[in-house]
Amino acid sequence: MQSILEVAVWWLSIASIVWAMFEFDRLLRWEIEHYPQCWDEDGRPRGYLCKPPGAYVGPWWRPLEAKNRQIALARRWLFKTPNWALNHANCQSWLRRYRLASALGFFSIVFGAVLTFTS
Repeated sequence: MQSILEVAVWWLSIASIVWAMFEFDRLLRWEIEHYPQCWDEDGRPRGYLCKPPGAYVGPWWRPLEAKNRQIALARRWLFKTPNWALNHANCQSWLRRYRLASALGFFSIVFGAVLTFTS
């Protein structure tokens, strides 16, 4: 019975993380379309599931530099609402979903690890 619970928790964590990535990309595409100057100030990061034209790729000898920009923006949006999203109901909704999915993914990973390593 516990193994079924473990599998369910791990699948929940995967689904939550993919959901969070999808919501992040939705916010990023909206920022690019409506506030390109803010996207430029953010370092022109790419999304998790999409790579918009003009996104920073970085030099070939530093492949993680572009990923670090993406991760920094994702972390920032978890805890701080960007100014351009304050007056847009859709963006507020997407941010709430992004934060919910991220929290659900984090806590399901922790719970899954506890279940796996205590059995």
